[in-house]
Amino acid sequence: MPTALIVDDLSGDRVLAGGILGKIADVSVIYAADGKDALEQIELHVPDLVLTDLQMPQMNGLELVRAMQEEYPLIPAILMTATGSEDIAVQTLEQGAASYVAKKHLAADLQETVVRVLASSADERSQTRLINSNDRDDFCPGKRTRIAVGAGQPSAADHPAASRL
Repeated sequence: MPTALIVDDLSGDRVLAGGILGKIADVSVIYAADGKDALEQIELHVPDLVLTDLQMPQMNGLELVRAMQEEYPLIPAILMTATGSEDIAVQTLEQGAASYVAKKHLAADLQETVVRVLASSADERSQTRLINSNDRDDFCPGKRTRIAVGAGQPSAADHPAASRL
C-alpha cells in the first residue's frame, strides 16, 4: 500500500488534501506541519510520495524538494500552493518536483496527479532495482557471466570443455 506524506502548515489544507487522497484505493496518508517535520517523517516512514505546500515557515516547499533530491532522490514530490502561477510551476519542476497542483484545483486535479506520479515512480524504482541488481551480478566474485559473442554464434562457454573449467 503506497504512503503519501502531506506537508502543510495549515491544518485545514492538510485535512482537505488528505481527504482527497483518501479516496484513492490503497493509499495511506501521514502528515507533517512543515519541511523540517516532513524530513523527520520521511526518515521514520519512507513514504512513496510527498505532497507539500510551497509557503511554510522554517523550511518552504522548494527547500524541502531540494533536501529530498539530496537525501531521498527516489521519493517524488508534488508541490501545491494557493498562489499558483506558471513561473512557480516551472521553478518547482526545475528544482526537482515531479509535479505541481494549484490548491484551487486540488479537488479536480490531485487524484489524477498522484496516481500518475506514483505509477511513474514505481516504474523508476523498478528500473533502478534492476540496474542495481545487474551491477551486483557483474561484480559478484565467483559468478560466471555468459557474454554473447555474436548473434547465433556459439561462444567459448558453449564448448563442452567449458563446464570442466
